[in-house]
Amino acid sequence: MLKTLRHYSALTLLIILITNISIHIINPPKNPISWDTFGYYLYLPSTFIYNDLGLQNKEVIDELIKKYNSSGTFYQATKTSNGNWIMKYTMGMAIFYAPAFFTAHLTAHLLDYPTDGLSVPYQFALVANGILGLIFLRKVLLRFFTDKIVSILLLLIYFGTNYYTYTNYSGEMPHNYLFTVYAFILWQTILWHENHKSKNMVALALAIGLATLARPTELIAIVIPLFWGISSRKQVIKRIELLKSYKSQVFLFVLILLLIGSTQVVYWWIYSGSPIYYSYVNPGEGFEFLWPYTLNVLFSFRKGWLIYTPMMIFALWGFVSLYRENKGIFFPVLIFFIVNLYIISSWSCWWYAQSMGQRALVQSYAVLSIPFGFFLTNLSRKSISVKLIFSVIMLLFVVLNLFQTWQLRKGILSADRMTMAYYFKSFGQTRSNEANKSLLLVKRDFTGEEKFNSEKGFKHTVLKVIDFEEINENQKGHYTDVQ
Repeated sequence: MLKTLRHYSALTLLIILITNISIHIINPPKNPISWDTFGYYLYLPSTFIYNDLGLQNKEVIDELIKKYNSSGTFYQATKTSNGNWIMKYTMGMAIFYAPAFFTAHLTAHLLDYPTDGLSVPYQFALVANGILGLIFLRKVLLRFFTDKIVSILLLLIYFGTNYYTYTNYSGEMPHNYLFTVYAFILWQTILWHENHKSKNMVALALAIGLATLARPTELIAIVIPLFWGISSRKQVIKRIELLKSYKSQVFLFVLILLLIGSTQVVYWWIYSGSPIYYSYVNPGEGFEFLWPYTLNVLFSFRKGWLIYTPMMIFALWGFVSLYRENKGIFFPVLIFFIVNLYIISSWSCWWYAQSMGQRALVQSYAVLSIPFGFFLTNLSRKSISVKLIFSVIMLLFVVLNLFQTWQLRKGILSADRMTMAYYFKSFGQTRSNEANKSLLLVKRDFTGEEKFNSEKGFKHTVLKVIDFEEINENQKGHYTDVQ
């Protein structure tokens, strides 16, 4: 463990905390419990306020949506044959929201706000998760890097990536919560491999279980503690032997995961009549594992990760230094990154709707900060001229991230319709140019009603002419009309 005063990184956290609080004061939340978040959150008011987890009295939901403009359509649940509505999303995020919900509910009572689950106290509480993830991440990073490197790394992750957006302007979304969980998983992984205490194994099980309950694909987090420290076949055998020697802890770990997962199964069974319920009924949503959109996820001007968050190029570059200096950490981090990227790229809506850059990757920054730190450490050993060049590039990436975040909030950048042509037309612009917006992708109506409002700028192309009268004539006699 590196022995330093660690005052630089502590001061850095204080600066970030002040920034986070100031932004929330200057830009108070505007209807954060809406769209997907409304679906994640709906378990709580339905259970603890309306006593109707099956949503049989859907008029209540309709009134809330109307009052708070929570969604264009009620896509957050589907109706079953028994009259119940089943939530589209699993309940993990609702559990993460629970402390904020109960605090807000008490506050609403005390300050005489509507105790309907969506009034102002609930909205503020949901985004007040702050920088807890960075606090855990600092603990992790100080195990590998000097205090100064950790300070720089925290600043670059916060100000230089779209984590900035999902901490300050979209804190209600899963990504900041899950970033915190991943930082916590890393910390507990280090502690367990140091002392093999059952409390750390329990903490890992709870963290991984709840993350998976929030987003089932987050089960891949298990790769981190499982492969931590492994860099050869011999170490794989030793790891198996180690787990056997702590089989009671392993059993407890698996039991906790199953118990957490069973809460969703019980909910489905009670309200749908089936222990497994597939709620993603939208034909446009699903996994395409055979044809992942990896290049689009990484480089597309619509939502390319390295286009809108170029700072993370250095995290990927850092895998080289990580391999040379710590293979035992290199392999679990690399395996996690590759599998995570593959899963994210396989989702049919690979641009993940409206967002700043690739939001689905934000939580993984906690893990990727390790190779990023190794890159910075290696850079610190270079000549002054090399350090100066990279420092200028990183500073420019920070400015770009902050400026494009501002552009997005001002409507200069589009959250889901970007193209290469529009990107370069709007690059560096401080005003929205309506003429340039013809370069954006086709606008899709959130209500689900497709309307072609203007044919200007589009070409008419005849794909095929079908004579329906001829078809009907040829098919006469093929059907029997039963009276």
